[in-house]
Amino acid sequence: MPKVALVETKPSKTRFSAEFDGLEFDQYQLCSDPTIKKVLKRDCDIDMNPDDYDWIILVGSDAMKYYTKLSSVTEYSGKKVEKKFLPIINPAMLAFKPEAKKVWEAGKQSILEYISGDKEDVVIDSTIAFGIQDTEEANEFIRAAIAEECGYVALDSETTGLYPRDGYMLGISLAYNNKFGAYIDTDCFDDETERLLQELFDKKTVVFHNAKFDMAFFEYHFHFKFPQFEDTMLLHYLIDENPGGHGLKQLTMKFTP
Repeated sequence: MPKVALVETKPSKTRFSAEFDGLEFDQYQLCSDPTIKKVLKRDCDIDMNPDDYDWIILVGSDAMKYYTKLSSVTEYSGKKVEKKFLPIINPAMLAFKPEAKKVWEAGKQSILEYISGDKEDVVIDSTIAFGIQDTEEANEFIRAAIAEECGYVALDSETTGLYPRDGYMLGISLAYNNKFGAYIDTDCFDDETERLLQELFDKKTVVFHNAKFDMAFFEYHFHFKFPQFEDTMLLHYLIDENPGGHGLKQLTMKFTP
């Protein structure tokens, strides 16, 4: 069994073992004095060696800041950070912020799966994600995406401005089959590249994030058409109407293994 530690800010009445469905762990506090309202770094007297544990659950932003360089515990709740740290929001906050229950439940489930070994991070390296600056290599990659059975491709753009008339496209990011992705420099585009891209867009459902931005650039500079497309920003609004949390970074953190 993995050896697990849990770190909270200061002593509390929260029964973390019950909150984590009976998970066994050693429990620590950054500060042993429960009377301190705002725990500062000088107040921390924790005596715990991270090397003694396989996993360390960090409850709340104070614990996460102490052991990592990150600050937004909501954004990283349930994610693995620096190989063994597992930040999560404090369940005590649900008493006055019940709308955070989804974040807590999802984070808890993710942490339990990491500890049990049921969840592993996807390793992204140059075999599945890479840059392309050669025309023929770009065309071959697009041909492979066209031939792939999966009916979806993901598409993004890198631009020099916010509006098509004020800027131009430096490159595109194209991914298919949920496995392969490439950043293609637009300087290597030729007529065949543009023809292949339009063939791809005609055949597949193109998935954007904030489609109105990217489509404006693709249509203005290359006259591309997108008969079938989806927008993950709009889709996320449909499943979670709460303001905030609909940005690309937040959704990537939430849905990428």
